[in-house]
Amino acid sequence: MVESYEFRISKKKAKHILRSILISVLIIGALAAIAIPQYSDYTDISKTEKMILLANEAKAAISEALIKNSSIANLDKESLLQKGKYLRYMHVSDSGEIFLYGDSNGTFVILTPKIVNNSIKWLCYAQPSNNVPSRCRGNL
Repeated sequence: MVESYEFRISKKKAKHILRSILISVLIIGALAAIAIPQYSDYTDISKTEKMILLANEAKAAISEALIKNSSIANLDKESLLQKGKYLRYMHVSDSGEIFLYGDSNGTFVILTPKIVNNSIKWLCYAQPSNNVPSRCRGNL
């Protein structure tokens, strides 16, 4: 024989439970409203960072050429070009600047070599500003 139980909750306790659930939902909603835009910015910054990482081989070759020869005239720039998941197009100028054009979010990055005390310092400029890694803020 199966016994059945009836649960009865007083109106006062039911109001308290409902109020607790509503407060919990409100807190979760507020946290989500803050976290989702931050996560979106973080993913955009990481995509830009991956674009810059794809330029490391070109940066190394250009740095070496500039230190040894003070020029990149003899450098095969076409062999340095890369493409990646987030990098749609890459261009190396005659002065050694590297231009990176991102995927559909419209990001572009300019990496400029600067000779300082017989070593190369790379200056970075990126747009749009919400996609910029910290190392590219205010460098140019």
